[in-house]
Amino acid sequence: MALVATMSVNAQEFCAFNADENADFAAIGLSSDKIAVVGGTVIGKTASVVAKIGADDDYKSSSIGTISVGDASINGGLQGNTNPKDADGGVPSSTLVAPAGGAFFVFEVAKDGYLYVFQNSSSNKSYTVFEEGEAIGYVFSAYWKNGVLPTGAGVYTYELKGAGEYNWLKEAGITSVLWPEQYIIGETYNLDETVNAKGETGKGYGDAGLGVIKFPVFKDCKYIVNANGSKMTASGFYFDETGDAKVSITVDDAEVVILGGNGGGSAVSNDIWTNTATDVVNWNGIYRFALEGHDGANECIAEIPQATWDKMMTTPFYLQLQPQADWYQIRITNGWWDVEWVGGDIQPGNELLSDNGDGTLTLKVDLAGQPNLVATLLEKHLLFTGSGYMPIKLFFADAANIHSVKNTTAQSNVIYNLSGQQVDKNYKGIVIINGKKMMQK
Repeated sequence: MALVATMSVNAQEFCAFNADENADFAAIGLSSDKIAVVGGTVIGKTASVVAKIGADDDYKSSSIGTISVGDASINGGLQGNTNPKDADGGVPSSTLVAPAGGAFFVFEVAKDGYLYVFQNSSSNKSYTVFEEGEAIGYVFSAYWKNGVLPTGAGVYTYELKGAGEYNWLKEAGITSVLWPEQYIIGETYNLDETVNAKGETGKGYGDAGLGVIKFPVFKDCKYIVNANGSKMTASGFYFDETGDAKVSITVDDAEVVILGGNGGGSAVSNDIWTNTATDVVNWNGIYRFALEGHDGANECIAEIPQATWDKMMTTPFYLQLQPQADWYQIRITNGWWDVEWVGGDIQPGNELLSDNGDGTLTLKVDLAGQPNLVATLLEKHLLFTGSGYMPIKLFFADAANIHSVKNTTAQSNVIYNLSGQQVDKNYKGIVIINGKKMMQK
């Protein structure tokens, strides 16, 4: 499949793999039939980045849909044949050791900046990035199209955070990298309860969609990007020095922003409301919200547009907040306080709260499970009250960076086989637990 050519404008460099300019690769004549490609083959380059095949493997072209940055776009990709493994045969997402064989991509960078790698994502395949052999964090965003996740179809984004200037995962206490769907769903994720599109249980939801992996890069460093338990289908990359590019795809002939910009994939904004005040909640009525045009909207801190309000009533959204002390209480109710969400106050240690690692917390709110409350909100207000905290913003799960993964405590003792598939204690053979290989009998 022919891909769009490389372009570079004002230090913004866009590259499609298999473009005519990449002579040594284009000469192979890659098609939908697998062809042997030698490791080190250049598959794309700009002024600041050279992309290469990581190791000998068979590759084919694949149509994955259109991904765009500005006026440049790609409609196609490259897919290898062999799942990547490290030198000891381990899965890189489990060992955090860079792959030595199989299908993976290498990027040699000549300037500090940010690299965006475009690919066809799977929600039950983990993705790893290595900088000079060290596993690093990244921002991951994709449009899940089939709606098999409990969160539904749409754009979902998370940030896997490492430690220090170079974003190293091991220094942050992260021992392995999870599937996107595990990060998206969070602590309530239960593999044994997942049912995929084929009706299979326990294999993950396995939704698919166009995605991007973004991470900071440094001059004269080499980076590896790969999928785990699968062959990554990548279509190209984009490099800039600012890290604020808007990446979009086309869904039903409409533009859907999957990263950057102000969009998020629908007519409903991802950011519902951002606090411009400094009022601390202390059993008062400061933080009231009403549907736009509501008779009592003058009592509220903000009016919510109809489309956003409808989505809030049916879709989980999030409250980022700043605790003012070790003890706090969060109560979500209507304007008259006669119906409360979840039937009581949210307090420290509640499973619906996650620590963002920067002194703030994020509370997951799901009104769909509270029909008595939802029925009163049109007549009254949505009120955040309680004591000892200050709201920062309200946003949907598909807003950028809602999941800042600082550690992976919830995944401790998860068992993987050498193909990167999660297995249980009854599996027989060599397994990987917390990054270490062992024989399970």
